[in-house]
Amino acid sequence: MIYWDASALVKKYLSETGSETVRQWLAKDTVLVTSQLTYVEIHATFARKKRERDISPSDYQRVCRTFETDWQAITVVQLDDRLLPKIRYLLSRHPLRSADSVHLASALYISEQAQLRPLPFACADDRLLQAARREGLDGWNPLVSV
Repeated sequence: MIYWDASALVKKYLSETGSETVRQWLAKDTVLVTSQLTYVEIHATFARKKRERDISPSDYQRVCRTFETDWQAITVVQLDDRLLPKIRYLLSRHPLRSADSVHLASALYISEQAQLRPLPFACADDRLLQAARREGLDGWNPLVSV
């Protein structure tokens, strides 16, 4: 089981730095976990890439369809009231953006529920990775060779 932040998971669908590494890890990992927020973040990234003409309209349709299919098999941590105290706590301890605090709280929640320490945490954002490591997760950045 690996918790996937949107910044890492999106690399499965696009051709960019770290994409091949992400695909290799996903081929080994049978249980993908992420926040409900990832759905919004990934679709927002696809739409931005299409607007900026980094992907064609047909590639946009393809990645959206593939992600929608994959989403059905992902374990999703719902963004609800049980995460709010953890989010508030994390924001008081780390210089996180709001979405990053949701991801970190979601990963810590699933780590506690699964009694899995340290939970692997895939993320392409160094600030979030640093906070995840400080909170006891096993942070991994697909942009850095392992």
